[in-house]
Amino acid sequence: MLLHRLKTALPMVALMLLAFFLPGTAGRMLFTLFATAMLCLALSEIVALYKFEHPRRFLLPLLLLGLAFLVLSALDSGKIITLLLQMGGETALLITYILGVFCLGFRAGPTAASVREINAGLAAALYICWPLCFFPKIYFLADGGPWLLFYLVLVTKMADVGAYFLGTATARLPGGNHKIAKIVSPKKSWEGLVGGILASLLSSLLFFYYFQHRLHFIDIGGFGNLQLSLTWTEAFAWGIIAPVVGLLGDLAESVLKRAADCKDSGTLPGLGGILDTLDSLIPMAPLFYAWLLLRSALGLIQQLQ
Repeated sequence: MLLHRLKTALPMVALMLLAFFLPGTAGRMLFTLFATAMLCLALSEIVALYKFEHPRRFLLPLLLLGLAFLVLSALDSGKIITLLLQMGGETALLITYILGVFCLGFRAGPTAASVREINAGLAAALYICWPLCFFPKIYFLADGGPWLLFYLVLVTKMADVGAYFLGTATARLPGGNHKIAKIVSPKKSWEGLVGGILASLLSSLLFFYYFQHRLHFIDIGGFGNLQLSLTWTEAFAWGIIAPVVGLLGDLAESVLKRAADCKDSGTLPGLGGILDTLDSLIPMAPLFYAWLLLRSALGLIQQLQ
């Protein structure tokens, strides 16, 4: 089982590293293509999970919304003007999409099925299009963006690795292990969560120790020459936050799969699907970016004082 997963995971990891760290314009283009592919595949999977009666009718607006979000997210967030453009543009796009989805629902009339599809279309935008746009937002944060994004992915996904190994080991004990949510995800256990926290915390602290000079970001507001970096305290905190928030994201996606009576979100050998790969990262990206904004704002206030 583990070998089967690695056969698919290792090429994806290699492609991700190339997309994150290839320098220059070629690297930015490769990352943009990689992010676009992840978005399109994730949207196709969520539409399949929601079992729309008219999937094509809703997939195209979702794709257009997600791609528009990606375009806005590729702007340099280190300048106040582009940050304002992002916020205003995303708000305009989102309200346009909401009205458009209701217009699509009007075509079928006010039936229970049409209302369900409207709600599903809105949920897909909130669950996929909006969170995934934060990956390029972090990536394009000055020169430290790719390292910050890689750090986010590392501490989140290492929690999955730690949870897998300790959860599998404790499941073989005579009394088994203690399940977190038997109905939603029978394999998730409290012992696995402990393993995830240990693995995430260790990877966070080690990565910070060796690459702390890379984990910096300039104030996102663009005022002055303020440069901020992660601290030991923050590295410790994210090593604990990432596995907990990632677990919630994993369970959220499991709920969708259970409701759709699907074991996996897609057909990636050993991994399931793109959503199965991104599930723990989906809530983490907006949270991490929000923290970067808050840290920049607090740093700016201190500088002005």
